[in-house]
Amino acid sequence: MQIGTYQNIRGHLLFLKDSYRGGYNYTNPAESTLASVNLYVNNISEDGTLSRVSAGNFRSYLIPHEGESVSSFSSRIKIASYINLVQPVVSAYVDSVMTKKIERTFGKLENHMSDNVDFQGSSYEEFLKNVAIDACVEGWTFVFVDVNPEDPTKIRYVLIDPTKVELIAVDDFGKIIDFAFVTQSEVANASAPAVQNITLVRINSDGIHTLKGNVNYEKGYDINKLEKVETIELAPGLNGKLPIVTCFYQKDTSSIIPVGISLIETQAAIGREVYNLQSYAQDILRMHFPQLTYPIKGSGGGGGELTPEAARAMGTTVALTYDSETNPPNYINPSKDSTDALKAQSDWLIEKAMAAAYLDLNSSSGVNSSGFALTIKSREFENAVKRFSSELSKFEKKLLQVSSEVLGISGDPGFVVRYPDKFSPNDIASALQTAKTVLDISKEYNIGTVAKQEALIFIVTNALGLSDEIAASVIKEIRNLNKDIPAVSQSQ
Repeated sequence: MQIGTYQNIRGHLLFLKDSYRGGYNYTNPAESTLASVNLYVNNISEDGTLSRVSAGNFRSYLIPHEGESVSSFSSRIKIASYINLVQPVVSAYVDSVMTKKIERTFGKLENHMSDNVDFQGSSYEEFLKNVAIDACVEGWTFVFVDVNPEDPTKIRYVLIDPTKVELIAVDDFGKIIDFAFVTQSEVANASAPAVQNITLVRINSDGIHTLKGNVNYEKGYDINKLEKVETIELAPGLNGKLPIVTCFYQKDTSSIIPVGISLIETQAAIGREVYNLQSYAQDILRMHFPQLTYPIKGSGGGGGELTPEAARAMGTTVALTYDSETNPPNYINPSKDSTDALKAQSDWLIEKAMAAAYLDLNSSSGVNSSGFALTIKSREFENAVKRFSSELSKFEKKLLQVSSEVLGISGDPGFVVRYPDKFSPNDIASALQTAKTVLDISKEYNIGTVAKQEALIFIVTNALGLSDEIAASVIKEIRNLNKDIPAVSQSQ
Protein backbone atom coordinates (compact mmCIF):
# COMPACT_ATOMS: atom_id res chain seq x y z
CA MET A 1 0.00 0.00 0.00
CA GLN A 2 1.13 3.54 -0.77
CA ILE A 3 -0.25 6.65 0.94
CA GLY A 4 0.22 10.21 -0.29
CA THR A 5 -1.21 13.66 -0.85
CA TYR A 6 -0.76 16.28 -3.55
CA GLN A 7 0.19 19.07 -1.16
CA ASN A 8 3.80 19.22 -2.40
CA ILE A 9 2.60 20.16 -5.90
CA ARG A 10 -0.45 22.14 -4.81
CA GLY A 11 1.18 25.50 -5.64
CA HIS A 12 1.95 24.37 -9.18
CA LEU A 13 -1.59 23.04 -9.71
CA LEU A 14 -3.04 26.34 -8.49
CA PHE A 15 -0.76 28.16 -10.93
CA LEU A 16 -2.08 26.03 -13.81
CA LYS A 17 -5.68 26.77 -12.75
CA ASP A 18 -5.00 30.51 -12.48
CA SER A 19 -3.35 30.44 -15.91
CA TYR A 20 -6.50 28.90 -17.39
CA ARG A 21 -8.94 31.25 -15.66
CA GLY A 22 -6.94 34.43 -16.25
CA GLY A 23 -8.40 37.79 -15.26
CA TYR A 24 -8.80 38.42 -11.54
CA ASN A 25 -7.60 34.92 -10.62
CA TYR A 26 -4.26 35.57 -12.33
CA THR A 27 -3.66 39.10 -11.08
CA ASN A 28 -4.80 38.12 -7.56
CA PRO A 29 -3.57 34.53 -7.16
CA ALA A 30 -4.34 32.27 -4.22
CA GLU A 31 -1.72 31.74 -1.53
CA SER A 32 0.86 29.35 -2.94
CA THR A 33 4.59 28.91 -3.35
CA LEU A 34 4.66 29.99 -7.03
CA ALA A 35 2.60 33.09 -6.31
CA SER A 36 4.76 34.21 -3.38
CA VAL A 37 7.27 36.95 -4.18
CA ASN A 38 9.76 38.50 -1.77
CA LEU A 39 10.69 42.10 -2.53
CA TYR A 40 14.14 43.40 -1.56
CA VAL A 41 15.13 47.07 -1.73
CA ASN A 42 18.56 48.68 -1.56
CA ASN A 43 19.48 50.33 1.72
CA ILE A 44 22.44 52.64 2.34
CA SER A 45 23.63 52.79 5.94
CA GLU A 46 25.20 55.84 7.60
CA ASP A 47 28.68 54.58 6.83
CA GLY A 48 27.78 54.26 3.15
CA THR A 49 27.44 50.47 3.07
CA LEU A 50 24.89 49.20 0.51
CA SER A 51 22.72 46.25 1.54
CA ARG A 52 19.51 44.56 0.47
CA VAL A 53 16.62 44.67 2.92
CA SER A 54 13.36 42.73 2.69
CA ALA A 55 10.40 45.02 1.95
CA GLY A 56 7.73 42.37 2.42
CA ASN A 57 5.97 39.55 0.63
CA PHE A 58 3.55 39.88 -2.31
CA ARG A 59 1.14 37.46 -3.99
CA SER A 60 1.86 37.90 -7.67
CA TYR A 61 3.17 36.12 -10.75
CA LEU A 62 5.23 39.22 -11.57
CA ILE A 63 8.95 39.18 -10.80
CA PRO A 64 10.34 42.34 -9.14
CA HIS A 65 13.23 44.25 -10.68
CA GLU A 66 16.48 44.26 -8.77
CA GLY A 67 16.13 46.82 -5.99
CA GLU A 68 12.63 47.86 -7.12
CA SER A 69 10.69 49.98 -4.63
CA VAL A 70 7.47 48.81 -2.98
CA SER A 71 5.47 51.60 -4.64
CA SER A 72 6.82 50.77 -8.09
CA PHE A 73 6.13 47.03 -7.77
CA SER A 74 2.67 47.64 -6.32
CA SER A 75 1.89 49.95 -9.25
CA ARG A 76 3.07 47.34 -11.77
CA ILE A 77 0.87 44.68 -10.17
CA LYS A 78 -2.19 46.91 -10.49
CA ILE A 79 -1.77 47.67 -14.20
CA ALA A 80 -0.23 44.40 -15.43
CA SER A 81 -2.24 42.65 -18.16
CA TYR A 82 -2.28 38.88 -18.71
CA ILE A 83 -2.60 37.37 -22.18
CA ASN A 84 -4.34 34.03 -21.72
CA LEU A 85 -2.45 31.45 -23.81
CA VAL A 86 -3.97 28.50 -21.96
CA GLN A 87 -7.71 28.84 -22.50
CA PRO A 88 -7.63 28.73 -26.32
CA VAL A 89 -5.49 25.58 -26.27
CA VAL A 90 -7.79 23.82 -23.79
CA SER A 91 -10.82 24.92 -25.82
CA ALA A 92 -9.31 23.56 -29.04
CA TYR A 93 -8.76 20.12 -27.49
CA VAL A 94 -11.98 19.86 -25.49
CA ASP A 95 -14.20 21.21 -28.28
CA SER A 96 -12.60 18.81 -30.75
CA VAL A 97 -13.48 15.80 -28.58
CA MET A 98 -16.76 16.82 -26.94
CA THR A 99 -18.91 16.98 -30.07
CA LYS A 100 -22.31 15.72 -31.16
CA LYS A 101 -20.49 12.86 -32.89
CA ILE A 102 -20.15 10.99 -29.57
CA GLU A 103 -22.49 8.00 -29.60
CA ARG A 104 -24.01 7.62 -26.14
CA THR A 105 -26.96 5.66 -24.73
CA PHE A 106 -27.55 5.16 -21.02
CA GLY A 107 -29.31 1.79 -21.13
CA LYS A 108 -30.71 0.92 -17.69
CA LEU A 109 -29.34 4.23 -16.35
CA GLU A 110 -31.66 6.26 -18.59
CA ASN A 111 -34.21 7.06 -15.88
CA HIS A 112 -31.55 7.64 -13.22
CA MET A 113 -29.85 10.66 -14.83
CA SER A 114 -31.07 14.14 -13.91
CA ASP A 115 -30.80 17.56 -15.54
CA ASN A 116 -28.62 18.66 -12.61
CA VAL A 117 -26.10 15.86 -12.09
CA ASP A 118 -23.64 17.81 -9.92
CA PHE A 119 -25.96 20.11 -7.92
CA GLN A 120 -24.25 22.97 -9.80
CA GLY A 121 -26.86 23.16 -12.56
CA SER A 122 -24.91 21.01 -15.05
CA SER A 123 -26.43 18.47 -17.40
CA TYR A 124 -24.53 15.20 -17.89
CA GLU A 125 -22.85 16.50 -21.08
CA GLU A 126 -21.92 19.81 -19.43
CA PHE A 127 -20.48 17.95 -16.45
CA LEU A 128 -18.32 15.79 -18.72
CA LYS A 129 -17.01 18.91 -20.42
CA ASN A 130 -16.04 20.35 -17.01
CA VAL A 131 -14.23 17.10 -16.22
CA ALA A 132 -12.39 17.27 -19.57
CA ILE A 133 -11.32 20.87 -18.91
CA ASP A 134 -9.99 20.03 -15.43
CA ALA A 135 -8.11 17.02 -16.81
CA CYS A 136 -6.47 19.19 -19.49
CA VAL A 137 -5.49 21.92 -17.04
CA GLU A 138 -4.19 19.90 -14.12
CA GLY A 139 -3.47 16.62 -15.86
CA TRP A 140 -6.04 14.60 -13.97
CA THR A 141 -9.11 14.94 -11.78
CA PHE A 142 -11.48 12.79 -9.72
CA VAL A 143 -15.25 12.22 -9.62
CA PHE A 144 -17.08 10.96 -6.55
CA VAL A 145 -20.18 9.00 -7.57
CA ASP A 146 -23.08 9.26 -5.13
CA VAL A 147 -26.87 9.14 -5.08
CA ASN A 148 -28.86 12.35 -5.15
CA PRO A 149 -29.77 13.12 -1.49
CA GLU A 150 -33.08 14.60 -2.61
CA ASP A 151 -33.96 11.60 -4.81
CA PRO A 152 -32.00 8.36 -4.12
CA THR A 153 -33.10 6.95 -7.49
CA LYS A 154 -31.00 9.60 -9.27
CA ILE A 155 -27.23 9.76 -9.53
CA ARG A 156 -25.06 12.67 -8.36
CA TYR A 157 -21.47 13.47 -9.33
CA VAL A 158 -18.92 15.52 -7.36
CA LEU A 159 -15.93 16.85 -9.31
CA ILE A 160 -12.77 16.90 -7.14
CA ASP A 161 -9.57 18.50 -8.36
CA PRO A 162 -6.28 17.23 -6.85
CA THR A 163 -5.72 20.42 -4.79
CA LYS A 164 -8.72 19.39 -2.65
CA VAL A 165 -7.42 15.87 -1.96
CA GLU A 166 -6.07 15.53 1.58
CA LEU A 167 -5.34 11.79 1.54
CA ILE A 168 -5.11 9.08 -1.07
CA ALA A 169 -4.01 5.48 -0.55
CA VAL A 170 -3.68 2.77 -3.19
CA ASP A 171 -2.92 -0.94 -3.04
CA ASP A 172 0.01 -2.55 -4.85
CA PHE A 173 -1.98 -2.56 -8.11
CA GLY A 174 -2.97 1.13 -7.99
CA LYS A 175 -6.55 0.56 -6.80
CA ILE A 176 -7.74 3.43 -4.56
CA ILE A 177 -8.54 2.08 -1.08
CA ASP A 178 -8.69 5.30 0.97
CA PHE A 179 -9.61 8.77 -0.25
CA ALA A 180 -10.31 12.07 1.54
CA PHE A 181 -11.11 15.50 0.12
CA VAL A 182 -12.03 18.93 1.46
CA THR A 183 -15.61 20.09 0.90
CA GLN A 184 -15.48 23.28 2.98
CA SER A 185 -12.72 25.35 4.55
CA GLU A 186 -12.47 28.73 6.20
CA VAL A 187 -9.55 30.62 7.69
CA ALA A 188 -9.96 30.66 11.44
CA ASN A 189 -7.70 33.68 11.94
CA ALA A 190 -6.84 36.22 9.23
CA SER A 191 -3.34 36.67 10.71
CA ALA A 192 -2.68 32.93 10.43
CA PRO A 193 -4.17 31.70 7.11
CA ALA A 194 -2.61 28.25 7.57
CA VAL A 195 -5.00 27.58 10.46
CA GLN A 196 -8.40 26.59 9.05
CA ASN A 197 -11.69 25.02 10.03
CA ILE A 198 -12.32 22.27 7.49
CA THR A 199 -14.95 19.71 6.55
CA LEU A 200 -13.69 16.52 4.92
CA VAL A 201 -15.29 13.56 3.23
CA ARG A 202 -13.30 10.37 3.72
CA ILE A 203 -14.18 7.25 1.74
CA ASN A 204 -12.80 3.81 2.56
CA SER A 205 -14.03 0.25 3.03
CA ASP A 206 -15.73 1.29 6.29
CA GLY A 207 -18.01 3.72 4.46
CA ILE A 208 -18.36 7.40 3.55
CA HIS A 209 -17.43 9.59 6.52
CA THR A 210 -17.94 13.31 7.12
CA LEU A 211 -15.19 14.78 9.34
CA LYS A 212 -14.70 18.22 10.84
CA GLY A 213 -11.93 19.97 12.75
CA ASN A 214 -9.46 22.79 13.17
CA VAL A 215 -6.13 22.14 11.41
CA ASN A 216 -2.80 23.87 10.92
CA TYR A 217 -1.48 23.23 7.41
CA GLU A 218 2.00 24.51 8.28
CA LYS A 219 2.45 21.98 11.07
CA GLY A 220 0.38 19.20 9.53
CA TYR A 221 -2.39 17.24 11.20
CA ASP A 222 -3.63 13.71 11.84
CA ILE A 223 -6.79 13.02 9.84
CA ASN A 224 -7.74 10.29 12.29
CA LYS A 225 -8.09 12.87 15.08
CA LEU A 226 -10.78 14.89 13.28
CA GLU A 227 -14.32 14.67 14.62
CA LYS A 228 -16.49 12.16 12.78
CA VAL A 229 -19.98 13.64 12.42
CA GLU A 230 -21.60 11.16 10.03
CA THR A 231 -20.96 7.78 8.40
CA ILE A 232 -22.85 6.20 5.48
CA GLU A 233 -22.24 2.67 4.30
CA LEU A 234 -20.92 2.04 0.80
CA ALA A 235 -23.51 0.87 -1.72
CA PRO A 236 -23.67 -2.99 -1.66
CA GLY A 237 -23.34 -3.12 -5.46
CA LEU A 238 -19.80 -1.71 -5.21
CA ASN A 239 -18.57 -4.88 -3.45
CA GLY A 240 -16.14 -2.84 -1.35
CA LYS A 241 -14.84 -0.78 -4.30
CA LEU A 242 -14.69 2.98 -3.71
CA PRO A 243 -17.02 5.15 -5.85
CA ILE A 244 -14.10 7.28 -7.07
CA VAL A 245 -13.33 7.53 -10.79
CA THR A 246 -10.16 9.15 -12.14
CA CYS A 247 -9.95 11.03 -15.44
CA PHE A 248 -6.56 11.77 -17.02
CA TYR A 249 -5.45 14.01 -19.84
CA GLN A 250 -2.36 11.83 -19.93
CA LYS A 251 -1.46 9.39 -17.17
CA ASP A 252 1.96 9.53 -15.52
CA THR A 253 2.78 5.83 -15.53
CA SER A 254 5.83 6.32 -13.28
CA SER A 255 3.55 6.80 -10.26
CA ILE A 256 1.28 4.15 -8.75
CA ILE A 257 -0.67 6.94 -7.02
CA PRO A 258 -2.87 8.67 -9.64
CA VAL A 259 -0.93 11.54 -11.23
CA GLY A 260 -1.51 13.10 -14.64
CA ILE A 261 0.48 15.18 -17.10
CA SER A 262 -1.09 18.54 -17.91
CA LEU A 263 -1.80 19.65 -21.48
CA ILE A 264 -0.86 23.25 -20.75
CA GLU A 265 2.46 23.10 -18.86
CA THR A 266 4.32 24.91 -21.65
CA GLN A 267 1.57 27.46 -22.33
CA ALA A 268 1.26 28.36 -18.63
CA ALA A 269 5.02 28.86 -18.25
CA ILE A 270 5.23 30.97 -21.42
CA GLY A 271 2.12 32.89 -20.36
CA ARG A 272 3.87 33.94 -17.16
CA GLU A 273 6.97 35.04 -19.10
CA VAL A 274 4.85 37.09 -21.51
CA TYR A 275 3.00 38.57 -18.50
CA ASN A 276 6.32 39.87 -17.16
CA LEU A 277 7.55 41.07 -20.57
CA GLN A 278 4.33 43.04 -21.06
CA SER A 279 4.77 44.59 -17.62
CA TYR A 280 8.30 45.67 -18.51
CA ALA A 281 6.98 47.26 -21.71
CA GLN A 282 4.22 49.05 -19.78
CA ASP A 283 6.81 50.32 -17.32
CA ILE A 284 8.96 51.75 -20.10
CA LEU A 285 6.04 53.38 -21.90
CA ARG A 286 4.65 54.78 -18.65
CA MET A 287 7.93 56.43 -17.69
CA HIS A 288 9.12 57.46 -21.17
CA PHE A 289 6.81 59.55 -23.29
CA PRO A 290 7.32 62.41 -25.79
CA GLN A 291 8.21 65.51 -23.78
CA LEU A 292 7.88 69.01 -25.25
CA THR A 293 10.93 71.21 -24.67
CA TYR A 294 10.46 74.98 -24.79
CA PRO A 295 13.35 77.45 -24.74
CA ILE A 296 13.04 80.55 -22.60
CA LYS A 297 15.48 83.33 -21.78
CA GLY A 298 16.45 83.12 -18.16
CA SER A 299 18.16 85.52 -15.89
CA GLY A 300 21.39 83.63 -16.36
CA GLY A 301 21.72 84.85 -19.96
CA GLY A 302 21.50 81.49 -21.71
CA GLY A 303 23.56 78.32 -21.58
CA GLY A 304 20.90 75.62 -21.69
CA GLU A 305 20.35 75.17 -17.95
CA LEU A 306 17.01 73.85 -16.66
CA THR A 307 15.15 76.20 -14.40
CA PRO A 308 14.32 74.77 -10.94
CA GLU A 309 10.63 74.64 -11.90
CA ALA A 310 11.40 72.83 -15.17
CA ALA A 311 13.51 70.26 -13.40
CA ARG A 312 10.38 69.14 -11.54
CA ALA A 313 8.06 69.25 -14.57
CA MET A 314 7.14 65.92 -16.16
CA GLY A 315 4.01 64.94 -18.05
CA THR A 316 2.43 64.81 -21.49
CA THR A 317 0.61 68.13 -20.91
CA VAL A 318 3.61 69.95 -19.46
CA ALA A 319 6.36 71.70 -21.43
CA LEU A 320 9.88 71.18 -20.16
CA THR A 321 11.46 74.67 -20.25
CA TYR A 322 15.18 75.39 -20.36
CA ASP A 323 17.34 78.48 -20.54
CA SER A 324 18.19 79.22 -24.18
CA GLU A 325 17.90 81.91 -26.86
CA THR A 326 18.66 79.85 -29.94
CA ASN A 327 16.64 76.61 -30.26
CA PRO A 328 13.00 76.34 -31.37
CA PRO A 329 10.45 74.27 -29.37
CA ASN A 330 11.02 70.56 -29.88
CA TYR A 331 9.93 67.13 -28.64
CA ILE A 332 12.26 64.70 -26.91
CA ASN A 333 11.10 61.28 -28.15
CA PRO A 334 12.17 58.13 -26.31
CA SER A 335 13.66 55.30 -28.35
CA LYS A 336 11.19 52.54 -29.21
CA ASP A 337 13.90 49.92 -29.53
CA SER A 338 13.29 48.49 -26.07
CA THR A 339 9.52 48.15 -26.39
CA ASP A 340 9.82 46.80 -29.94
CA ALA A 341 12.23 44.14 -28.71
CA LEU A 342 9.88 43.19 -25.88
CA LYS A 343 6.93 42.97 -28.28
CA ALA A 344 8.90 40.85 -30.73
CA GLN A 345 9.95 38.49 -27.93
CA SER A 346 6.35 38.23 -26.69
CA ASP A 347 5.03 37.50 -30.17
CA TRP A 348 7.69 34.82 -30.68
CA LEU A 349 6.84 33.18 -27.34
CA ILE A 350 3.09 33.19 -28.09
CA GLU A 351 3.80 31.50 -31.42
CA LYS A 352 5.94 28.87 -29.67
CA ALA A 353 3.22 28.28 -27.05
CA MET A 354 0.68 27.45 -29.75
CA ALA A 355 3.18 25.34 -31.69
CA ALA A 356 3.85 23.26 -28.56
CA ALA A 357 0.14 22.32 -28.58
CA TYR A 358 0.35 21.50 -32.33
CA LEU A 359 -1.75 24.55 -33.16
CA ASP A 360 -1.03 27.50 -35.41
CA LEU A 361 -2.15 31.11 -35.20
CA ASN A 362 -4.06 31.85 -38.39
CA SER A 363 -5.73 35.16 -39.19
CA SER A 364 -8.00 33.52 -41.78
CA SER A 365 -9.77 31.37 -39.20
CA GLY A 366 -12.70 32.45 -37.11
CA VAL A 367 -11.45 33.95 -33.85
CA ASN A 368 -12.56 31.94 -30.82
CA SER A 369 -13.80 33.28 -27.48
CA SER A 370 -10.25 33.62 -26.18
CA GLY A 371 -9.23 36.00 -28.96
CA PHE A 372 -7.04 33.59 -30.95
CA ALA A 373 -7.65 32.11 -34.38
CA LEU A 374 -6.30 28.58 -34.35
CA THR A 375 -5.87 25.91 -36.99
CA ILE A 376 -4.16 22.52 -37.08
CA LYS A 377 -0.39 22.78 -37.22
CA SER A 378 0.14 19.14 -38.14
CA ARG A 379 -1.27 15.64 -37.80
CA GLU A 380 0.37 15.62 -34.37
CA PHE A 381 -2.64 17.60 -33.13
CA GLU A 382 -5.04 14.90 -34.23
CA ASN A 383 -2.87 12.21 -32.64
CA ALA A 384 -2.76 14.13 -29.35
CA VAL A 385 -6.53 14.59 -29.37
CA LYS A 386 -7.01 10.90 -30.15
CA ARG A 387 -5.02 10.00 -27.04
CA PHE A 388 -7.11 12.40 -24.97
CA SER A 389 -10.33 11.04 -26.50
CA SER A 390 -9.25 7.52 -25.53
CA GLU A 391 -8.75 8.64 -21.92
CA LEU A 392 -12.16 10.33 -21.85
CA SER A 393 -13.82 7.25 -23.33
CA LYS A 394 -12.26 5.00 -20.67
CA PHE A 395 -13.26 7.46 -17.96
CA GLU A 396 -16.88 7.75 -19.08
CA LYS A 397 -17.35 3.97 -19.35
CA LYS A 398 -15.92 3.57 -15.85
CA LEU A 399 -18.12 6.42 -14.60
CA LEU A 400 -21.32 4.82 -15.92
CA GLN A 401 -20.27 1.38 -14.64
CA VAL A 402 -19.68 2.74 -11.12
CA SER A 403 -22.95 4.69 -11.35
CA SER A 404 -24.76 1.41 -12.09
CA GLU A 405 -23.11 -0.25 -9.10
CA VAL A 406 -23.94 2.63 -6.75
CA LEU A 407 -27.60 2.43 -7.81
CA GLY A 408 -27.64 -1.35 -7.43
CA ILE A 409 -28.48 -2.08 -11.08
CA SER A 410 -27.97 -5.80 -11.64
CA GLY A 411 -26.72 -7.49 -14.80
CA ASP A 412 -25.44 -5.66 -17.85
CA PRO A 413 -26.33 -1.95 -17.46
CA GLY A 414 -26.60 -1.73 -21.26
CA PHE A 415 -24.96 1.66 -21.78
CA VAL A 416 -23.02 2.46 -24.98
CA VAL A 417 -20.23 5.03 -25.30
CA ARG A 418 -18.33 5.55 -28.55
CA TYR A 419 -16.10 8.53 -29.23
CA PRO A 420 -15.21 9.62 -32.79
CA ASP A 421 -11.80 8.86 -34.27
CA LYS A 422 -11.36 12.01 -36.39
CA PHE A 423 -10.75 15.38 -34.81
CA SER A 424 -9.95 18.96 -35.71
CA PRO A 425 -10.38 22.39 -34.10
CA ASN A 426 -13.59 24.17 -34.96
CA ASP A 427 -12.82 26.17 -38.10
CA ILE A 428 -16.15 26.82 -39.81
CA ALA A 429 -14.65 29.15 -42.43
CA SER A 430 -12.27 26.45 -43.64
CA ALA A 431 -14.96 23.75 -43.49
CA LEU A 432 -17.39 25.87 -45.51
CA GLN A 433 -14.74 26.46 -48.17
CA THR A 434 -14.12 22.71 -48.34
CA ALA A 435 -17.83 22.01 -48.74
CA LYS A 436 -18.04 24.61 -51.53
CA THR A 437 -15.07 22.94 -53.26
CA VAL A 438 -16.97 19.65 -53.22
CA LEU A 439 -19.92 21.32 -55.00
CA ASP A 440 -17.59 22.97 -57.53
CA ILE A 441 -15.90 19.65 -58.33
CA SER A 442 -19.29 18.03 -58.87
CA LYS A 443 -19.82 20.25 -61.93
CA GLU A 444 -16.98 18.49 -63.76
CA TYR A 445 -16.87 15.09 -62.09
CA ASN A 446 -19.60 12.69 -61.09
CA ILE A 447 -19.02 12.44 -57.34
CA GLY A 448 -22.49 11.17 -56.59
CA THR A 449 -25.65 12.82 -55.34
CA VAL A 450 -25.05 11.96 -51.67
CA ALA A 451 -21.81 13.97 -51.48
CA LYS A 452 -23.43 16.98 -53.16
CA GLN A 453 -26.45 16.79 -50.87
CA GLU A 454 -24.37 16.60 -47.67
CA ALA A 455 -22.11 19.48 -48.79
CA LEU A 456 -25.17 21.62 -49.54
CA ILE A 457 -26.74 20.84 -46.15
CA PHE A 458 -23.52 21.76 -44.35
CA ILE A 459 -23.17 25.07 -46.22
CA VAL A 460 -26.79 26.16 -45.78
CA THR A 461 -27.11 25.25 -42.09
CA ASN A 462 -23.71 26.61 -41.00
CA ALA A 463 -23.33 29.68 -43.20
CA LEU A 464 -26.77 31.05 -42.41
CA GLY A 465 -26.67 30.59 -38.62
CA LEU A 466 -30.13 29.02 -38.53
CA SER A 467 -31.96 28.02 -35.38
CA ASP A 468 -32.23 24.28 -34.68
CA GLU A 469 -35.90 24.27 -35.69
CA ILE A 470 -35.38 26.05 -39.02
CA ALA A 471 -32.20 24.04 -39.73
CA ALA A 472 -34.15 20.80 -39.27
CA SER A 473 -36.79 22.09 -41.70
CA VAL A 474 -34.12 23.03 -44.29
CA ILE A 475 -32.43 19.62 -43.98
CA LYS A 476 -35.76 17.86 -44.43
CA GLU A 477 -36.56 19.95 -47.52
CA ILE A 478 -33.18 19.23 -49.12
CA ARG A 479 -33.49 15.51 -48.45
CA ASN A 480 -37.00 15.47 -49.92
CA LEU A 481 -35.54 16.61 -53.25
CA ASN A 482 -34.44 13.02 -53.66
CA LYS A 483 -36.11 10.68 -51.19
CA ASP A 484 -34.14 7.69 -52.41
CA ILE A 485 -30.91 9.14 -51.03
CA PRO A 486 -30.15 7.83 -47.49
CA ALA A 487 -29.45 10.25 -44.66
CA VAL A 488 -25.70 10.19 -44.14
CA SER A 489 -25.07 12.85 -41.52
CA GLN A 490 -26.46 15.83 -39.69
CA SER A 491 -24.78 19.23 -39.78
CA GLN A 492 -22.50 19.94 -36.86
